[in-house]
Amino acid sequence: MSGEKEPQLNIMEAKQLHMESPSEKRDIEASAGNPPAPKEEAKDSFLVDWDGPDDQSFPMKWPTMKKVRQLAGMGFNSFLAPLSSSMFAPGEADVLAEFNSTNTMLGSFVVTIFLLGYTVGPILIAPVSEIYGRLPLYHVCNTMFVIFTIVCAVSQSLPQLFVFRFLAGVVGSCPMTLGSGTAADLITKEKRAGVLALWAMGPIMGPVIGPVARSFVCANIGWRWVFWILAIAGGAMLITTVFCYRETYAPVLLERKATALRKETGNNQYRSKFDRGLTQKQRFYMAGVRPLKLLFRSPIVLCMTMFGAVSYGYLYLMFTTI
Repeated sequence: MSGEKEPQLNIMEAKQLHMESPSEKRDIEASAGNPPAPKEEAKDSFLVDWDGPDDQSFPMKWPTMKKVRQLAGMGFNSFLAPLSSSMFAPGEADVLAEFNSTNTMLGSFVVTIFLLGYTVGPILIAPVSEIYGRLPLYHVCNTMFVIFTIVCAVSQSLPQLFVFRFLAGVVGSCPMTLGSGTAADLITKEKRAGVLALWAMGPIMGPVIGPVARSFVCANIGWRWVFWILAIAGGAMLITTVFCYRETYAPVLLERKATALRKETGNNQYRSKFDRGLTQKQRFYMAGVRPLKLLFRSPIVLCMTMFGAVSYGYLYLMFTTI
């Protein structure tokens, strides 16, 4: 071999050769007879997403007043159901007297059976909201709440009152079940805590104000007017939701957009970016099982749930005994 030294690459030149750009690699592969790797974007050409970061159809990009209108209505909605849970408490003696009963436990049951509906409602409402969205459930539950409350107002027996108080509790749990989720749909993580704190004032203040308001009503016009007043307030709430509420659940909004594109283009490949290929039955099952897994597998969730249950128990025990 000759005495000449082989040319050596310095460190920078070696790094430059090692870190080739993707386009250069595709050119090399093409020149070698290999087809270039398909671009990742081609796989998602039928994936439906928002139209840019400032898309006004994305709930987090709604105008501020539109958000405030929806959140204010949601706050009143979340106040009304807890109000109705305790507003009847001081009038149980009047109910027992009218229906010729001396069983004080039945009188307490008229109040507490509403809370039993709270335990059943979220199990059904939460999974359905992930399939059909939040808005239909607000409308349906508010309508049914008014109807069941009116039936309570005209009840002719204790069993009838028990049944429809329970059903009113089931549908009355809707705003508390979906309220925090609606706020999360509209507000970014950085600002969400303050909004949720304001929203939580409704479920907290409702049971406190209820017995006080009830004492003024029953002293003058009787226990049935408690339900009539709640039905009137529920009717006003229903009208508010019809005109002020809009759908906020992003997966449902994008699914509607994908459906519109499929109808417009005749191409059934368009799908929402949230679409995982699950049937409605599978989505309902997953949404129903997920909270139970959190409840029994997460110690902190279980502890907070037990604390809330005991606190509510003492609160309504006080309402029905004082």
